[in-house]
Parts: sequence; C-alpha cells; structure tokens
Amino acid sequence: MSTGAAIRTEERLMAESGPKPKTPKHLRPPTRDFYARMQATYSMEEHQERTLLLACEAYDRCVEAREELAKSGTYQKGRYGQAVTHPAVKVEEQARLAWLRCIRELGLPDEEPAGAPRPPKLHGRYVG
Repeated sequence: MSTGAAIRTEERLMAESGPKPKTPKHLRPPTRDFYARMQATYSMEEHQERTLLLACEAYDRCVEAREELAKSGTYQKGRYGQAVTHPAVKVEEQARLAWLRCIRELGLPDEEPAGAPRPPKLHGRYVG
C-alpha cells in the first residue's frame, strides 16, 4: 500500500469514528464532571456513550426529586385529609433504578489495569 493510500485510509477511518461527543449542557455541573471523567477514562462505543448519558440524566432526575422532597416533605395530605406519599418519591425510586441499571449495563471494570497504555476497553455483561 502506498503512503498516499495509507493516509487516505486513515483519514476515512477518522471521519467515520468522528469526534468525541462534548459534555451535554443540560446535565448538572457535578454530573457533567462525572460524564467527562468517564469519557476520558474509558474507551466507549457509541451505544455505551448513550447508556452513560442516560445514566447521568437518571442521576440528575433522582437528585431533582430528592431536592423537591426536601422542600415539600415525603408525605402530603390527600383529598380527604389522609397522608399520601409525594409523587417525587416514585420519581426518585425509578430514577435510582434507572441509574443502577445503566451503570450495570456499561460493565465498568472493578479496577483499571496497572500501566495501561490506553484507556481500558469496556466489556458488557454478555461478553465472556
């Protein structure tokens, strides 16, 4: 293969892979930092990047519900004066479960290999 062909092939591969996605602006600052650290630490495929984004959004939703519960309280008076749980309790619960499922689906390694020359490749739970 000539040098020109090798350069064109490399340029084509770079164009196909595209630039790394930027940190989403709609995430809260601590979650944005977590997202950026994960992007920098691990080599992810597109579906894993999307799963990470969903995990971060779920975490933000959980924090948002927790803040609402801190303001309003866990219980409210119902229509007939009975105590009912605040709707944010369910939102917090569902967001927490979504966060845990997304993180589990990413299959993050327990610890990074010592002296790794590049970020470790992620392995899902279905890969042996």
